Amino acid sequence: MKRQIPEEVERLKGSKVEKSNSEPGTSVFVIWRRRLLRHLSTFQPFNLSACALLFLAACQPPAAPGLSHPDAVPPGLERIDGKAAFKILENHLAAGPRLAGSDAWKKAHEDIAARATALGFQVKTDRWTLPRGRQERAFVNVECLLPGKEPGLIIVGSHYDTKKIASMPKFTGANDGGSSTAALLHLMEVIAADKPKWASRRSLLFTFYDGEEAEVAFTEGEGDGLFGSYRQVRNFRQAGRLAEVKAMINLDMIGDLNLNARLYGHDQLQELVAGCALVNKSEAQFEAAGRDGMTDDHKPWLEAGVPALDIIDLDFGPRNSWWHTEDDTLDKIRPESLASACQVTLRALWSLSHPEYQIRGTPQ
Repeated sequence: MKRQIPEEVERLKGSKVEKSNSEPGTSVFVIWRRRLLRHLSTFQPFNLSACALLFLAACQPPAAPGLSHPDAVPPGLERIDGKAAFKILENHLAAGPRLAGSDAWKKAHEDIAARATALGFQVKTDRWTLPRGRQERAFVNVECLLPGKEPGLIIVGSHYDTKKIASMPKFTGANDGGSSTAALLHLMEVIAADKPKWASRRSLLFTFYDGEEAEVAFTEGEGDGLFGSYRQVRNFRQAGRLAEVKAMINLDMIGDLNLNARLYGHDQLQELVAGCALVNKSEAQFEAAGRDGMTDDHKPWLEAGVPALDIIDLDFGPRNSWWHTEDDTLDKIRPESLASACQVTLRALWSLSHPEYQIRGTPQ
């Protein structure tokens, strides 16, 4: 969150926002200005044409060695359609709140699996139960794989569940969980239309997490909340596959009428996504915010030593007043925000999926 105004402190206890000792977020302009200055500081002799070339180079997202700028334009970018993503979201919300065990929850994960299968992804539904109080609670993650020819795996995540709030039975989470789920499904449509090009790179695993929302309040480790992402990390660790995951990008709350997402997590991934936003001419909507400060489904991956990033706009409505309320409805979602988030994410995935793209801190 950009700021924590005093009146909100009580309301934000137990939320995704963490206490952080890190420095304030670094804007995309600062990141790329530093990068340009590093280029200029080593350049001799000085001339305007060379400076222009260096400026253009500094404004591109970090590329794999030998990649030219045209290769940084991902296949399908022109097909991203905010209205199409909005329609997916509308269908996703139609059944009502996606509470654990409800008909709407069941329909949500079944529809996700069906859409992914129709697009040609390899779909796995991971089901498990955990004791919650006197009862067992069922969870379902949906993992949708596009196998690549090159070694390595990039995970893209979103949670699809809705938080149960007794005093707000109509809370459906159009933005919180809904918008990012629709964005992932739309990205899968776009990528499927150019499958041979994408399949020539690293594998992509689109994961729809259950149980992101805390039942009471987020707690450290595998306590309350982030059930689905902790489950996936544990599965990869037990299978000896952590080193296979080169990066994880999580999306959450990216449909705001006034999108102003912050980037939390691995510094190189912050730089990459900020650069993609700059090239996409949407840099005002994405701000680097440091490694810590947000509890979301990227966190279990960070804790496991995997480079991970959260793209989230937790400034929803006046003073964040629409978050976790019945005001989180479809009329608060802007198709242009969905499109912008999809475009920037697609650009980042195209770079990350290249086999020569090296990410600092990737487990070996």
